[in-house]
Amino acid sequence: EVHHHNRTMNPFSIRRPCSVLTFWVAFSSSHHFIHGLTLATNYRTASSSLSSSSSSSAPESSIHDDDDDSSDPDSNNNNDNRRIFLGGLTTDCTAPLLRQRMETLFGLVQDISMVGLDETKGADEEDDPTTSFKTKKRNRRTPYAFVTFETPQSAQEAVNLTSSSLSSSPSSPSFQRVPPLYRQIQWAQPVDATKRPRSHASRQRQARERHERLQLCQSTNVILQVPSSHVERMVDFLEQLQQQPTNGPNDSNRRLEMASSTLTSASKNKGLIFLRSPHPTALVQRLAHDALVAEHVSQAYVVHPGAVADKEGSVQTALHELLASFDDGNKMNHQSSFRIHAFPPSLKSTVLSAVESFNNETDKRSLTRIRLDPRHHTHVLSLVQVHEYQGRTPATQQHNEDNLYMMGIASSSSFVERTAASETENGNDGAITDATICRAYYKLQEAIQRYQTDMDGQANLSLRLNADFFETATALDCGSAPGGWTHYLAVDQNCRWVYSVDPGALAPSVAALDNVQHLRLKLQEALPILREQQQQQQQQQDSPDATTGNQIRIFVSDMCLHDMSEQLDFLVLAKASGILDKKAFFVLTLKCTTGYSKQSFDAQVKQVLNRLSETLPTQGVATYHLFANRSGERTVMGFLV
Repeated sequence: EVHHHNRTMNPFSIRRPCSVLTFWVAFSSSHHFIHGLTLATNYRTASSSLSSSSSSSAPESSIHDDDDDSSDPDSNNNNDNRRIFLGGLTTDCTAPLLRQRMETLFGLVQDISMVGLDETKGADEEDDPTTSFKTKKRNRRTPYAFVTFETPQSAQEAVNLTSSSLSSSPSSPSFQRVPPLYRQIQWAQPVDATKRPRSHASRQRQARERHERLQLCQSTNVILQVPSSHVERMVDFLEQLQQQPTNGPNDSNRRLEMASSTLTSASKNKGLIFLRSPHPTALVQRLAHDALVAEHVSQAYVVHPGAVADKEGSVQTALHELLASFDDGNKMNHQSSFRIHAFPPSLKSTVLSAVESFNNETDKRSLTRIRLDPRHHTHVLSLVQVHEYQGRTPATQQHNEDNLYMMGIASSSSFVERTAASETENGNDGAITDATICRAYYKLQEAIQRYQTDMDGQANLSLRLNADFFETATALDCGSAPGGWTHYLAVDQNCRWVYSVDPGALAPSVAALDNVQHLRLKLQEALPILREQQQQQQQQQDSPDATTGNQIRIFVSDMCLHDMSEQLDFLVLAKASGILDKKAFFVLTLKCTTGYSKQSFDAQVKQVLNRLSETLPTQGVATYHLFANRSGERTVMGFLV
């Protein structure tokens, strides 16, 4: 007797609407009852499924998640007709209970594979075979199982529910309701990866990326670990550094070549930059003593070219061989000590295990042991994960062998404490200690330094930034409060005079400077006053030719505006008012107020640059995403001509 619930529902996480057909089946041979066995079928196939006495195949989309190969790896042509799929397992379903039910009703069971078991249970629960089946909260699918019978006949009896199997009805006095263990039963269909475009394309992409990373590692001997927010900025800076000419053999020894950069999955907030150099240790020292680089590099690893796959024990074996080759090269003695660098940090246990194994072997051979000393070390032993398989489901744990690692041993000179960067910064002449203006101060400092480096390599530019340019110049700082840029121009660059324009107050240390005049006005209100002061100074000069020094030669603006294109409007307005020198140098911070991606920010900045080239004649215009900039800020610099 078939009872059809006259409603549409989707209780089994199946993508199409389902009809719920409930069967009460009594098996006279064993006098055991299955009550409440529920079969979920598609509306279009419900009638054909009931009348068919032959085996039917389930659609892949109703069984498997899009990115999970959940079929038993033992599946083949011999046991395809012995495996069935059970969907919608209830919370009371356990492997022993399910085996008992299947063997009692249909026949001997060879294997049961249950998917969705909660891994957060304690050790005692995991060892208990009666533990209830639980669903992971992060899994969107309901739990399911694959059952493999000893014979095809048992599997077919479980799947085919024909009219001959019905011998009792719900109205029968002998009818006793038993809670169901599952809500769906059908043949298990092996998954053909090529017929699942999304997951197949994902696997192909993973294989391609792994191959490219493997090739990249063959020529890499230095890896920089950088915050993910600064990877692209660091790459731009290093590419600029790479183009600098070498001055003698010492510089050539420290020369770098950019290999590639990537955001690593080992840590969501870290990225890796791959470099190669004929002298990697000298390169690391050079980068460590560059304040702009050292401040934003979390760690630098000197590694040996080539990567190791994460097969069983292969990483520890490679580390052991690395230490052995280092010892065979007579580079290790009783004075040698090591510091361990590992990324991610969880790999330190792998390195320690390899060191312990090596020391156990050296004890037997009476060789030099590895001595670890994180403070007073002579060498650094590094292990870096450079590629990780990007799977989404527990089934992807079998792909751990796709992970790639690089390792190496370098002298301690390749390791520089992070404090060296701050010491280098604090050693700069005129460095400030006022915390309220430090960030703005270093933003302009970095911009000037990078622009000078870029322009020095271009012989076709007639205008240059040098000490004489600043010391004889009058500067205008727009939106100056609390005074970081004004301090840099007045103290570090020793400008002759600095007009600081902002309605807000300056920091006391900046306001007290002798060569700074603070105008607590908006720029459009301050321009007439500046023009009037220039005219008065011009009248006091003996010769009109001497008025050039009164005009503003440096125009900088870090104003916060609703529309960043207004930065260009103010530059045009200052040019039209006549206060700017004909060859004035300008620095503008473009602050994007809309969008979230780098592509969006760059597109907005490009529109402003196009307008700049159409509005004003310029020379040597350059755009930077400085380390001191926020993600939506870009700094534009150049000369008016």
